[in-house]
Amino acid sequence: MAKETGINFFQQAPAQDSFQKKFLESVFHKQNILGSFPLSYPVSSLYSFPAVVTDGMAVIVCPDRYAIYRNVSQLQGAGVQFPEMAVLDGTQMPHEEREILEHINHHRVHLLFTYPERFSSLNFLQMLIHAAVSFVAIEDAQFLLEGFAGSFRYHKLWTGLEQLAKKPPMVILTHPLPPARMWELTKRLKMSSYETLQMDPQLEAVNFRVKPLITENQKFRYLARTLAGTPEKGMTGKVHQPGSVLILTSDQASCERLAWGLSRFGFEPVYAHHAGLSREDRLSIERAFRHQDNMVVVSSHYSTRLLKPPDGTTLRFFYWHLPRSLDELYGQLFRISEPRDGELEGTVLYTKEDYQWALRRFVSKSHDAGDQERGAYERFKKAQVSALKKVRSWVLSNDCRYRSLVAHWQGVEEMNLPDCGYCDWCTGHSHKGFLRSLLKHLAY
Repeated sequence: MAKETGINFFQQAPAQDSFQKKFLESVFHKQNILGSFPLSYPVSSLYSFPAVVTDGMAVIVCPDRYAIYRNVSQLQGAGVQFPEMAVLDGTQMPHEEREILEHINHHRVHLLFTYPERFSSLNFLQMLIHAAVSFVAIEDAQFLLEGFAGSFRYHKLWTGLEQLAKKPPMVILTHPLPPARMWELTKRLKMSSYETLQMDPQLEAVNFRVKPLITENQKFRYLARTLAGTPEKGMTGKVHQPGSVLILTSDQASCERLAWGLSRFGFEPVYAHHAGLSREDRLSIERAFRHQDNMVVVSSHYSTRLLKPPDGTTLRFFYWHLPRSLDELYGQLFRISEPRDGELEGTVLYTKEDYQWALRRFVSKSHDAGDQERGAYERFKKAQVSALKKVRSWVLSNDCRYRSLVAHWQGVEEMNLPDCGYCDWCTGHSHKGFLRSLLKHLAY
């Protein structure tokens, strides 16, 4: 379909979403785009229509294979099929990959989904040079910034793009980021001119608290008693308080271990949700969580972005491990607190060992690679440690949780905002002498 057809359709559809209109205009004029949207916003709806109606091929970079096939299934439901849409994620057999490359050479592919590591392949870069690429869209582009858990993988993506003599128009899609980080991202990408599509963050103050504890066993027992709705020790059974429960962990092993422990305590149903599950198992858990009440889901931090909380119920969410950064914490809270009918209650379960364990993951890990790649990895570790220290300072701060989080978002030391009235500091729970002494014990 020719470009003029897309423009005519766009002009005849004034009721389209304003983001879609601006996106279409920018793509047709071959401009760079910097978009910031909530984690649950269907960004595939933005780039799919321009990719199909314009000449050339759009390359969509997704953070993992699961995100690729989630987007592919959505587009297949809309009637987009192979070879108009293709996937190169390393799982294809040699003859399948040759077939896809043949369709690309004959300009039959309009949407090509891939993942960051693919850009480290010289054959893939050579294919991009000879193909008529209309634009490159990068989902979860915040990982291009140092300090995010996936930034080292995305470093390979940008290293590959820099080898291209002439870059195609870039579509950079991120979750909500602080203004300072957005500016840092444009400098990192060397984007001198671009159009901005940004949904302003609307994070409301939520019932959010930090629970300092000493040992992992105390953390588990506190969680079990809270879910059971009783302070009595040994009380087990299914979730007594109405509403759904979301527990965030940092890795797959902790996710499965905690889900198993809660099941042994008698809580049902409890599901572990992480990237190690099959696509069908993850989809079934996500559908059940969206529609079923009184359900406990233990999820890794990254997989949580795919879970949509149910409406009309109370959602309680717990951080079993520290978030990797305040930016990540803000993005997750922003998604969870999107307009919905129901109450929200959040708790960070914190021990001193959590911070030390997180540090060991980045400081003591060795990396055997070339000098250039090792240098990038060292910068990544340094940024991770800095981000973790900010999270620990926020956990141990003597201030309103919401106000200090917004201050970080705005990049200032203090914000002239009233107390939120919901968090543990505002309700006075953290001012008890016992918790004060415990915080001093945990700080060092």
